[in-house]
Amino acid sequence: MFRWNDVNDIVTAIMLKLRLHTFLFLAFIVGNNAPMAKTLLSAYQEAAAGSGYDKLVVLHSDIVYTGGLDIISGSVCIRGQGALILLDDTSAIRTEGFFSRLDIDHCVLKGGQFGLFYRDRAQGEVINNTFYANWDGIRCIDSCQVTIKNNIIVNHQNYGIYYARCGSGVTILYNDVWANSGGNYMRLSDCGCGDTSFTPAPGSGEISEDPLFADAAQNKFNLTETSPCIRAGENGIDMGALVFSAGVAGDAGIKPGTAAGLGLTNYPNPFTVRTTIGYQLPSKAGVCLKIYNIAGRLVKTLVNGPVEAGRHTRQWDGRDADGKQAAGGVYFCRLSVSPQSNNAGSAGGGGAGTVNATKRMILVN
Repeated sequence: MFRWNDVNDIVTAIMLKLRLHTFLFLAFIVGNNAPMAKTLLSAYQEAAAGSGYDKLVVLHSDIVYTGGLDIISGSVCIRGQGALILLDDTSAIRTEGFFSRLDIDHCVLKGGQFGLFYRDRAQGEVINNTFYANWDGIRCIDSCQVTIKNNIIVNHQNYGIYYARCGSGVTILYNDVWANSGGNYMRLSDCGCGDTSFTPAPGSGEISEDPLFADAAQNKFNLTETSPCIRAGENGIDMGALVFSAGVAGDAGIKPGTAAGLGLTNYPNPFTVRTTIGYQLPSKAGVCLKIYNIAGRLVKTLVNGPVEAGRHTRQWDGRDADGKQAAGGVYFCRLSVSPQSNNAGSAGGGGAGTVNATKRMILVN
């Protein structure tokens, strides 16, 4: 006997099966193709205020961002988390005017007219980014107030850092500026006559060496094990947008006595209230575990002394050494481990045989 309920059941079963196959097909496509792409402008438009900025733009390392951005007013922070921004020969991230500020960290900027362009009294901090194969890496002109620190700025067609008519407003510290065709630095005085006596030279911590990326041609800008940029930044953090990570460039494996062998982790990450930091020791050792902010300043020391072999955890509640709530943003957990005879804990992990590891963490509040 014919029943409509039977027909409905059959149709429902077919539809569910089709949906399942569609879902599996899409999962296959997503899992076997290049990272998702999104314009930087759209990420900026979707961003809201946060951490004291008019716009807090948080990028994601599994998305490739394209195109430039023009900021003519307001305060903007771009937190890259290792994200790649692919520019083109007509685009840049530009900031202009006395009422504009751009702080940017942990971004890889590649292929643009300029990586960053500050002009006409614009302000900002450029910390822990990687600039690769633009025309100029960073350009600052006309009374800008910009701090450039812990960056890797290499392989540009013109200059690595170009700054003109900014007086003492541009501060350059702890960067790797190397192999830029026009020159690593170009600085011009306020008079524009080429006299640089009133334009300070780059400060301490600058190096000029091949950063030894994993594979720049394939957009893998992680540092390899012998990179001169490892622990070369301010307070011993790595230079560039991406810290050293064993395995990225085909390391033989994770072994005790290496940074990867320490198994430094934190969970959750990002976090809002507290995060649990874990590490492992093959034998008793001196341990120094410290938290630094994005500017390389010490926030809090969690461990400083001898620790037994095994797996260990410590929690960080997002507060500094005085018990004050830290601002939302990027922080670094730095672990230094030395043979106990070196007393690494009290010496800050600087003795012979010391192994260091760094973990990037994001506090959201």
